[in-house]
Amino acid sequence: MAAATLLSHHPSPLSAPLFKEARDTWARDPIIDYDEVKQLSQQPTDDVLLVDVREPDENALGSIPSAVNLPLSRLDDALAVGFNPGAFQQEFAFPKPVNGQNIVFYCRSGKRSATACEVANRHGYLNTRNYVGSWLEWCEKEGIDNNED
Repeated sequence: MAAATLLSHHPSPLSAPLFKEARDTWARDPIIDYDEVKQLSQQPTDDVLLVDVREPDENALGSIPSAVNLPLSRLDDALAVGFNPGAFQQEFAFPKPVNGQNIVFYCRSGKRSATACEVANRHGYLNTRNYVGSWLEWCEKEGIDNNED
């Protein structure tokens, strides 16, 4: 009965494995806004990982403070169960996220970060949120010239 209750309240996409835990309350709203990201960037915690999924050349132009870079092009392989945590740490310079960890994804405009949430969900990382404003909104709100126009 408990499993049936868990599955009936499971808000994850149909593509997510059914044997994984349900989302935490923090991730029930899949969208995160600038104000919440700003707070996370100013007061980073071990509870939330802020991940820039842009490619390294884009990330080199600037990123949100306290964010780590994990390019979308590597995300599917990197989050796979078989990807060794030591190899992950060596390649990306931060520890491999654990299932249940709160993760915020962002990119340039919010499209790749939405895809990143879907990819992470398929690998059992259900506590994900998308900063839809992403780097473009961050630059606008922070008064940063992103030199992309």
